[in-house]
Amino acid sequence: METVGQRIAEQRFKKHWTQERLASELGITQSVLSDIENDKVSPKWETIVLTAKKLDVPVTTLLPNIDGNILYQPTMQDSSTGFVNHYNFHADEYKRWEALIQSKDETIQSLKLTIETLQSQIKKSN
Repeated sequence: METVGQRIAEQRFKKHWTQERLASELGITQSVLSDIENDKVSPKWETIVLTAKKLDVPVTTLLPNIDGNILYQPTMQDSSTGFVNHYNFHADEYKRWEALIQSKDETIQSLKLTIETLQSQIKKSN
């Protein structure tokens, strides 16, 4: 299974970008990006989302594939077993996170506009 770091490196290579270029786009150092790509550190979710945006790929492209279904036992007391399709679970969860981040970004933009308007009104009144 490919890791997030390996997938980031793969997509970066496809764009013919250097680590320096992607790191600059992300606002991190080249050494931090190298650590991410070499799985020495795990990127924050926000970094994964921003990386996907900068590389112009869906976030799910950077997430590891979880092949097949995973057998699980729900509780220690319950001896029944079942299957979970982990990929769909994660994809749905990430879609919710993306929607939440998008909503927060829109709120931030709206607040910035409000601040600019208020600053303009304050300047006019002085």
